Amino acid sequence: MRMDPKKALILEAAKQTFSLFGFKGTTMGHIAKLAGVGKGTLYLYFTSKEELLHEIIRSLTDEMKQAADQALLQHGLSSFERIHAALYNILVFRKEHELLIRLFREEREFGNPVMKQALDLIEQEALSYIALHIERAVAGGTMKPCDPHITAFVLFKLYLALVHDWGLKHPPLDNEKISELLQLYVMNGLSAR
Repeated sequence: MRMDPKKALILEAAKQTFSLFGFKGTTMGHIAKLAGVGKGTLYLYFTSKEELLHEIIRSLTDEMKQAADQALLQHGLSSFERIHAALYNILVFRKEHELLIRLFREEREFGNPVMKQALDLIEQEALSYIALHIERAVAGGTMKPCDPHITAFVLFKLYLALVHDWGLKHPPLDNEKISELLQLYVMNGLSAR
């Protein structure tokens, strides 16, 4: 179904103002002005900037899943390699998307509960998405039986630590090195046998 053009314009204006001023610094007036609509028209579509943010987060999670789907549809890769590529695409999307960068920074700096809830939703969507694909791999016999939700959580957090946290104090790791480390720590284990 096609979105109302005015609603799409308002959402795009909200993305831009949230990126420029952050959630806290954005007013409905800023959004209306950038969208070229009156505040009354804006309120016909969205009752608050929290509702606008929720709609934007929903669309961002859809975009993030599409980026991960590209990796999962690659042929000739093992289940682990496809899940690794999907995780990588999710984190690259998260790391490079201007609005998400701003929202993560704002949440970290100000502890804004609305931001925390929005960012938690993004993470939960990513975890559910990864868990679903782990379930499929287990059902297809290409992964050992495991709790897909715990496994998704561990993979996501380890991946996040290697992609983001490690790079805060060390040279960043490339995708190949991250894959090698995930293979060592998760897929093969640390046993010398």
